[in-house]
Order: sequence, then structure tokens, then C-alpha cells
Amino acid sequence: GLLFGLILKNFTDAAVPMLDSQLAAFSLLATYWTSRKHIATWVLWVFVDIIYVGMFIYKDLFLTAALYAAFVLMAAYGWYQWEKVKRKQVDHIELKKTI
Repeated sequence: GLLFGLILKNFTDAAVPMLDSQLAAFSLLATYWTSRKHIATWVLWVFVDIIYVGMFIYKDLFLTAALYAAFVLMAAYGWYQWEKVKRKQVDHIELKKTI
């Protein structure tokens, strides 16, 4: 993220190069975690997308900010669904232990 930010800062006219590069790096990490089915990926997506919403509002890109706000809602819903499945699995395991 830092290297990408320095490249953006020195070779482009990006409005917020360091923030943009860090968000891109965290997005890549979240994508990797998603492929590994880590539940923490949902928390990271919610956090990153909330920051993206603020960044796009700062840049006056309101439609893109609205899109990322929808991504926040979808990531929060995904997190909720994974927690629900996890609770069912834990309950099932606990039930098997008592039998």
C-alpha cells in the first residue's frame, strides 16, 4: 500500500493518493481472505467500504459513494449470514456432545 501510494503521489494527480492506495491494499487483502473463507473478511469489507464512501464524497463522486454505501450494506449482510451459519454449526456440535 505504501509503495503504491508513493507511486500515485509522485506520478499521478490523484486527489488522495495515500488513502486510495491503502484502501486498494486492504481491498486486495479482503479479496484474498474471501478466497480463504475467513469470517474477518466481512469486517474488513465493511470498514474499507465505509472509508471509500467518505473518500468518494470528498471527491464529489456521489453516485460512486452511493454504490459503495450499497457495498457496505451487502458486506454487513454477508457478515450477518456467516455469523448465523456459524452459530448453527456451534449449536449442532454442542447438541452432538450432549447426546
